Amino acid sequence: GIVKRFPGVLALDHVDFELQPGEVHALLGENGAGKSTLIKVLSGAYTFDEGEILIKGKKVDILSPLDALNRNLRFIYQELNLVQQMDVARNMFLGVEPILVPALGIVNKRQLYGLAAEYLQRYHMDLDPREPVENLSVTQQKMIEIAKALVAKVSVLVLDEPTDVLEDRARHELFEIIRRLKSEQEIGFIYISHRYAEVHQLGDRVTILRDGRRVGTWPIAEISLDEII
Repeated sequence: GIVKRFPGVLALDHVDFELQPGEVHALLGENGAGKSTLIKVLSGAYTFDEGEILIKGKKVDILSPLDALNRNLRFIYQELNLVQQMDVARNMFLGVEPILVPALGIVNKRQLYGLAAEYLQRYHMDLDPREPVENLSVTQQKMIEIAKALVAKVSVLVLDEPTDVLEDRARHELFEIIRRLKSEQEIGFIYISHRYAEVHQLGDRVTILRDGRRVGTWPIAEISLDEII
């Protein structure tokens, strides 16, 4: 029942949305439908006017981005959010580096690069932990964003237009990573895309928003591409 008002605009009108563990739930709608506003409410970037957020049936307050992170919610946006001058490992563990001498804040470099290599191998990301990010393609940088989200404990991963900058092969690689994570770790994915054909390749359910309202939610198998459009 989320309501969000801006001056002169009702951006979200009593919107319901549910995500199950180990599910890819597509969130679709035209520009201005309310998708980004709903995600910003979940991320703590916006406070909502009415409604409630529940995690595992328990009402929670998400009043800031830190609240969302502390509840194991992670967000990957269209725009890349990496430090270009740092290498892959440093980006993956930015802010959560393994520390050798806590009083001095000295990073345990051996552990840092060992852990980064372990994560990259586990998720079949063919990247060198010591490679500066600025040398990598946009596709590879998107993979690092995902690896960075997985370094911390994550139960919900929101992907906002993740394939807009990816070529076909990289898109398929991303889909494989998502499938692996939802089955092995029961991570719930909220997947926002304008590429509606992707929904049938990847999604389990779809919720459609229009003009700030929820039109409905369907199992992917029960709705065609034409009906979605």
